[in-house]
Amino acid sequence: EANNEEKKPITFYLELNVSESEVVGNIVGKLNLTEGSHFDGSLENALIVNSIGQIIVSKQLDFEKEENFKITIYEKDLRRPSWFAKIEVSFNILDVNDEPPVISGMPEFLVIDEKQVGKVVASLSVEDKDTANPFFLRWIFSTPFELSDCFSISNSGDLDLEKYPENIFSGEIRVVASDNVK
Repeated sequence: EANNEEKKPITFYLELNVSESEVVGNIVGKLNLTEGSHFDGSLENALIVNSIGQIIVSKQLDFEKEENFKITIYEKDLRRPSWFAKIEVSFNILDVNDEPPVISGMPEFLVIDEKQVGKVVASLSVEDKDTANPFFLRWIFSTPFELSDCFSISNSGDLDLEKYPENIFSGEIRVVASDNVK
């Protein structure tokens, strides 16, 4: 019974953050391993551990496809082959803004009249392939500034005419979408 107890592996857990912008071939970490170690994983993994313990990016990381994954390394005691340790390394892929949000539905020209006050004058939508990060809409009005009191935008993207812009014959409405990724 005590013999079986000795054979249970000691398990170590590590967690590392790696940016999806890391270049293939870069070393992103190092484990101090002995000769009896072996990497239990496939070359299909985005990160591999070589024979000297370097953690290397083996293929392009993409947060939108895989936010995290694990690899396992076994460390054996060469003097006592039945003794070994198990190292589980969790990798969190950090997102970068490689897929900026795209707004659609904004007309090139928007002609309004007094009858449209209180109504939706344009319906906007935003597509963001950085799906793990929620995006929000914020609106910015360019010249003339007085237009900012005349329009509002809802969370769903509806552009409403709140009041008719008196004595303003033209202006530019610029809507910006942001996804909070740096």
